[in-house]
Amino acid sequence: VHFIGYLHGQFGAEKFSQFISMLQAGPHDFENAFFEVYGTPLSSLERDWRSAVRVRWGWLGVIFGETSLWVFAAFLLVLGWIRRRRERKTRLEALHAAELRNAPEELQSRATVKELIEENDEPYTHLH
Repeated sequence: VHFIGYLHGQFGAEKFSQFISMLQAGPHDFENAFFEVYGTPLSSLERDWRSAVRVRWGWLGVIFGETSLWVFAAFLLVLGWIRRRRERKTRLEALHAAELRNAPEELQSRATVKELIEENDEPYTHLH
């Protein structure tokens, strides 16, 4: 439930229309216009609205709130990145092992995957 819906439910559509008209009519401070129309400070009504949302929705409001949703999305993004990184590392190790199996005998006897990587990195140092 959004705040405008709460205002509409508590005071009716006529009060909200009056508030909008007052803002459009001239140079009114938002909070002063709000107090004139609704007879209570904005902060007080906002506090009441938050309490009503908490009572009505409980933890659902917290779980599906805007901030929680973005934190969850960021968490999934990081998990996906870690998973993809692991998959790529495993695939790279498999490719290096296959390369080692197809290497000449003298390389097979002395080289580990790490040694092959270190030897093969030298030609690509100009790319960094």
